[in-house]
Amino acid sequence: MAQPEWQKVITKDSEAELRTLIADGNLKVVGNQIIIKNLPVINPEVQGRLWNSGSYLKISSGPE
Repeated sequence: MAQPEWQKVITKDSEAELRTLIADGNLKVVGNQIIIKNLPVINPEVQGRLWNSGSYLKISSGPE
């Protein structure tokens, strides 16, 4: 995979400015909008993973 021509290390209290970030086609950040597609609709039971519960975005706390 080709590396981008630019690099910026983001550390505490630093800022990175991007117009659009697309990761694997399922995450898109444009301006002040974050769009996440294809989230699971049941708890993945993996700590920290996002999932869609109806109209709520939830973060899994791991196995129940």
